[in-house]
Amino acid sequence: MRKVVILAALFLFAAPAFALTDLDGDGIPDIRDNCRVVVNTDQRDTDQDGLGNLCDADLNNDGLTNSLDLGLFKKAFGSVIGDPNYNPNADLNGDGRINSLDLGIFKSLYGHPPGPGPAPLYTTDYENADLDVDWSTDNGVWEIGDPDDTAPTQCHSGARCAGTVLNGNYPEDTQSRLISRSLQLPALESGEELQLRFWHWFSFDNTDAGYVQISVETSPGVWGAWTSLTSYTLSSGVWTRASVDLSAYAGNKVRLGFWLRQSRDGFGNGGVGPGWYVDDVAVEIAKPLPKALPYADGFESGLGDWSADNGMWEVGAPTAGPAACHSGTQCAGTVLNGNYPEDTQGRLVSPSLRLPALGADEELRLRFWHWFSFDNTDAGYVQISVETSSGVWGAWTTLASYTLTSGVWTNASVDLSAYAAKKVRLGFLLGQSRDGLGNGGVGPGWYVDDVTVNVVSTLSLSGARKSKQ
Repeated sequence: MRKVVILAALFLFAAPAFALTDLDGDGIPDIRDNCRVVVNTDQRDTDQDGLGNLCDADLNNDGLTNSLDLGLFKKAFGSVIGDPNYNPNADLNGDGRINSLDLGIFKSLYGHPPGPGPAPLYTTDYENADLDVDWSTDNGVWEIGDPDDTAPTQCHSGARCAGTVLNGNYPEDTQSRLISRSLQLPALESGEELQLRFWHWFSFDNTDAGYVQISVETSPGVWGAWTSLTSYTLSSGVWTRASVDLSAYAGNKVRLGFWLRQSRDGFGNGGVGPGWYVDDVAVEIAKPLPKALPYADGFESGLGDWSADNGMWEVGAPTAGPAACHSGTQCAGTVLNGNYPEDTQGRLVSPSLRLPALGADEELRLRFWHWFSFDNTDAGYVQISVETSSGVWGAWTTLASYTLTSGVWTNASVDLSAYAAKKVRLGFLLGQSRDGLGNGGVGPGWYVDDVTVNVVSTLSLSGARKSKQ
């Protein structure tokens, strides 16, 4: 029989102190150690991707150490600082020369993703019964357990997750919040971010929504109003991972909330749906990706630091749409095993990127391979958002759009030069819509692979021209 724990009324718990463990004993706490299981006191990270050289032989930054990286390593082998073929990223031990010592390290990392890097500050997957005391519910509806045969039929991982009524639809006229225990967030060092990451599945009536919220303790035992950080509507289609920037709340004692709000339209009509399910919650210290370009991701090691805004996007091997990725076995796509759902707006969001300043005759280029097939009322949009202050991001701006069908995998290029020297996030938004008569449809969707951001030189065609004889 399914075992369910129904969360009782709001409890008060002491904020947990984040233990500063140091697994490798190098004096760097695990929450900030860019090679968590390898001693590297200097934290040397020449490609500035957040992972130290001693545990990062992924020289092309595609998420996996493989034959492509071996080719780059061979080109640099035998070189020393000052040589034209010296590659600091291949100098894994940082001794200024690329030799058999680095080759030994490379061999130990071959076939694996780089890392592991910093440990999360807080995690829960709801599997351990003792974790039930860490969460509570404000105004009912939320449970922790196994969804059984109701949508989404299973949790993201393991047998237990949090959900709004595990055996059916949420009720009408409900306003209910799942609340974390108190968390004392750490202060941030230069260049760091605080990210809340979690996997979720949702399906709401079109008048309802789910909100991620935060409340700050203003004095002992006194909590401020709930502030909404982001929201989700309609249907995710699949389990997807979301990321929410908490940097603006660093150093504060907070509680996190997942709020389901059921409402009615202007005519008093409303409905219900299967609801909102949450799993594998984590609070992590992260760093924006480097000024040192190129940045590249082929999704071979999974989602990485990418996330999905409002569901739908997955990373894996497609069984529908293009049937195969552009390269390798994994890519990002909108529902890998079928069509995207109706009435959805789902965005694939990159990790933070700190773009470099540009020199004369230089451009910043986003390039990627993609395959798409949309209904004729739908479109895909490449977008960008700029950080305006710590943890605060501006509205999404559309840079390019695509409609109907690509037919094959094609290579796209988008100019990012106007955003040089800014901290940005990139987005791939699929917008499903209806025409003036209320008609709409779906399609296989949008698949993205081999994403790169790089500085390129402008090809000059000016200069002296010989006069005709």
